[in-house]
Amino acid sequence: MLLKPKIRVLGHNGCGLGRVPCGVARALVNTGAARIVQDQGGHAVLGLSPAKEKPAGKPCRPVAAPRINALKNIVDIAGKFVDKKYTGDLLLTIDGDKLRVESTDLTVHFSGYIEASDKYHFSHDGDINSVCVSPQKLGKLLPHINGIVDMRITKREETPGIQLGEFFLEGQGADGFPVIYPIKNERSRTVMVEGIADKLGYTSKAIGKTPARSVFEGILFDLKEGCMVCANGDRLHATILATEYPAPSLTDKINACDGSYALVPKKILLAGKYLSGEVAGVVSVGTEKVQEYCERAVFGLNIPGCKDAYITSQCIEGAYPRYKEVIPTTYKNSFTTTRDDVVSSLKKAQANLRDDVDYGCITMSFSNEEGATIKTKCYSAFVNGNYTGEPFRGLVNIGYVLDGIQEMPAGEIKIELPENGEYEGWCIRGEQGFTAVVMPSESGE
Repeated sequence: MLLKPKIRVLGHNGCGLGRVPCGVARALVNTGAARIVQDQGGHAVLGLSPAKEKPAGKPCRPVAAPRINALKNIVDIAGKFVDKKYTGDLLLTIDGDKLRVESTDLTVHFSGYIEASDKYHFSHDGDINSVCVSPQKLGKLLPHINGIVDMRITKREETPGIQLGEFFLEGQGADGFPVIYPIKNERSRTVMVEGIADKLGYTSKAIGKTPARSVFEGILFDLKEGCMVCANGDRLHATILATEYPAPSLTDKINACDGSYALVPKKILLAGKYLSGEVAGVVSVGTEKVQEYCERAVFGLNIPGCKDAYITSQCIEGAYPRYKEVIPTTYKNSFTTTRDDVVSSLKKAQANLRDDVDYGCITMSFSNEEGATIKTKCYSAFVNGNYTGEPFRGLVNIGYVLDGIQEMPAGEIKIELPENGEYEGWCIRGEQGFTAVVMPSESGE
């Protein structure tokens, strides 16, 4: 049979599946995937072997849960807040059965610790319990440590460092590491922010890029009213800190206006997914003067395997503009739609923009009869929704509108518009307190 140019193949049900070359037929027989049989005419053909079934009730092999590498986690996040021009190092301190990790760039300070366990053993020589090491070098070393992490702060001759198994990582003395401020004091105002990472991601899109106005380079936490705000001359993004915002935790020694605002530098965004939602504004204890703006802001972190992890950030100096005056309270013209409907149309319009004609802008028209229309030089589309008010038309930057809408929670949104001829912001309100104000490129006509 194997001398024929091609061999006929039968399936499990006896139906013909075609012919295969001799080499393929030989491989199928050798691997047990097929065997030589006879068809109804008595000719030798290949029949595919039935698939092997697993015995019923055979337990599956358990899959081990991934190990939480607490040391790698804390080194990664601490390494984001070092100043290479100053020290560029982490401060490691072993205190009893704890390893404390600290870092600073002189503006933002990190602090957290890991407790000794069956996975982590910490020890130090009698005359040294702290050392400064490079986060990059330590981070490269950790993947090569298998099993139990046995860390010892020690010296090799006169050089301080850490011993990790058979590895010795040279470091520097801890004497030159700057003192990190106490995390909180009796004039701290503490709140909890729901979904802080998503809200920071949304509001931070409106952070300014003008160094001359440093207050626009930060994120405002209005701890008294429960809002988070970023703004520049073209747009504003705001969210509420919590759906049900309680009065911030205050002590008897803090004035009702003390620490109402914390203007935080955007570097806090590097903490990202590790932020727990705990935010505290801190005012100096050494003065009796009421201070609306906090000197420092403290952010709690949730780092797997670590405890008491915080970031303390020096607040930006200067008063933030009165953002509430930018967000209108009432508008005569409003368009109600869903986030997904308008985002779909905006993305199609963006794909059809012509830089030499549209300059990144779209024309949006609103009327009771047609609802909303989005137009570019090469594209036009209707947006489903309900419009109330006088006919309105205006030119607006499509990037600003998309940033203000697409990361809002799914659901209903309302676009509130000024009267025709007035150069005022368009206010976009989403669910869960997400709000954007976009200044038009031209006033309505």
